Amino acid sequence: MSTGHQPGIFKKPAKPHKTFKGKRSKGQVDADNRGRLGVRDITKSHCRSLSKDERRVQASHIRSNKRKLALERKRALGIAGAPPILSTILAFGSSGSSLELISRLSQCDETIFRTDGHNVAYFSVPRFKSRIGFLTPQATVIDDVLNCLKVRYYLIFSKICNFERYLLQDGICTLMASGYVRGPAWNVNRLVHIQGWGDFRVSSIEAEPDPHPLKQAHNQSDRRTVLTVASVDKQESLLSEEKC
Repeated sequence: MSTGHQPGIFKKPAKPHKTFKGKRSKGQVDADNRGRLGVRDITKSHCRSLSKDERRVQASHIRSNKRKLALERKRALGIAGAPPILSTILAFGSSGSSLELISRLSQCDETIFRTDGHNVAYFSVPRFKSRIGFLTPQATVIDDVLNCLKVRYYLIFSKICNFERYLLQDGICTLMASGYVRGPAWNVNRLVHIQGWGDFRVSSIEAEPDPHPLKQAHNQSDRRTVLTVASVDKQESLLSEEKC
């Protein structure tokens, strides 16, 4: 019958684990705590234990709760137990005043109950279960306008209505752009976009003498040469470009 290996007298004992400069090892710390964990360790282990599906569900719950909270805040504006919604009306020009706008708004619904205060007109709208207050400061008094803008929820501008549409004549408001053309060739019938200005039609393409020539010529003329002119039948429309 065979026996196991028996160590001899020359066997060296195993080296004990020595911590660095008197620090306790993990085993000693666990033995001292007796299974108790700190708050940070519990939260870290809980966050790490969440799976991908659990994190996705948790994120959806957070988004839904934020959305519900935002809706509740919006619905709480102007109700019976909350102060009314304040809106500031600024009228520019002498054609229409803010008081005329308020009188027209009060006639939109028969159930609107109006009460007037100091530069404030309050509307009680039972249909929407809300109350709205309209501030009407004078546009010329800057201090009153700024004070009303501090406390308002919304700002309404009353536009000038007595204006006539001005039709552009030929040869007026024509933008002339000059410079060096780089990249692909231009088509005079296509629209050209200028950054910061918008889209324009090209009426013609002209070539002018180089303003910065390599060699200066004494008899150089300033005449422009018309290279191509746009065709009315083939030219793109600005209206169709906006619809697209």
